[in-house]
Amino acid sequence: MPTLSNQHVQRVVSSFTHQLHNLFGANLLGFYLYGSVSLGAYEEGISDIDFLAVLAQEMTPLQLIKLRRAYQTACEKDALAKTFEGNFILQNKLFLDNTVPCPQVYDGAFHVAAPRDWNAVTLYNLYHHGLSVKGPSPKSLLTPVTERDLIKTMLGNLLYLEQRMPYYAQHSLEYQVFGVLTLCRILYTVETGKITSKRQAAEYVLGKGEIVGVERTGTGSNGFGLTEPWLGIVRMALALLDRAVATTASKDMTNRVNLHSHSRQDKADFADQSVNDIRADFPIKDLADEDALVAFVRLVKGMTEEIVAGNKKWK
Repeated sequence: MPTLSNQHVQRVVSSFTHQLHNLFGANLLGFYLYGSVSLGAYEEGISDIDFLAVLAQEMTPLQLIKLRRAYQTACEKDALAKTFEGNFILQNKLFLDNTVPCPQVYDGAFHVAAPRDWNAVTLYNLYHHGLSVKGPSPKSLLTPVTERDLIKTMLGNLLYLEQRMPYYAQHSLEYQVFGVLTLCRILYTVETGKITSKRQAAEYVLGKGEIVGVERTGTGSNGFGLTEPWLGIVRMALALLDRAVATTASKDMTNRVNLHSHSRQDKADFADQSVNDIRADFPIKDLADEDALVAFVRLVKGMTEEIVAGNKKWK
């Protein structure tokens, strides 16, 4: 198993993988970490632990029962296991257009056959950044995702955010922060053809930091030509994320990870408590304004379409 920067994550993942090996034996071809852990952006109390377990053959009904018990045991042993978000997929189903439900764990629960968000971003992350806890390199099991597939997913995400942003504006600061930072990731990806964490994407958009190996192609001092109040919205979202991280870090571990055993609305309420009290510290309040948020989505959509139109290989 690779050495992870967070030793708590290392212990929980190692213990769970050992349970899976005892349950499946040679049928477990590989166990891989991706997402914030593999991107070096994991923040305990905020981030999930994303994983992919690859199997050679279908599980038996008895194995499904034992897998549920193994996951429940992992959660009882260490509440951090409730932040697992993972899929158990057959090797011959590891392709982009596969939409067949599979066993999953997320939100602190085991699901026998849940639909999954199996998109180009997930596959790209696994192929280029996936960490092998058990098994060969993920590149030996996965087909590379093309940049065109990646951009297609980004355009789909934009359409989704355009529809959902009014709901985010009306319901929760957590959703709003998620939406704005996801827009930053979309801008980063369509300009570079790569993926990164929400935090790094926001810093990239703000012009605060260069990502190693990436040459900007946008215009303006910040790389995209964004001006106020849009830069202020991104700064606010990033500050709210920082505050949420600081708030969860000040709480004991049990309170933090129990957030993953409650509903998504409970999570949103918790996030609101974590970040609402710093709103007065910022002169720009547009992050919670529906019209501004919807306008920001449309602005990013226009910029994205312009970048894509100017890149022949994405047409």
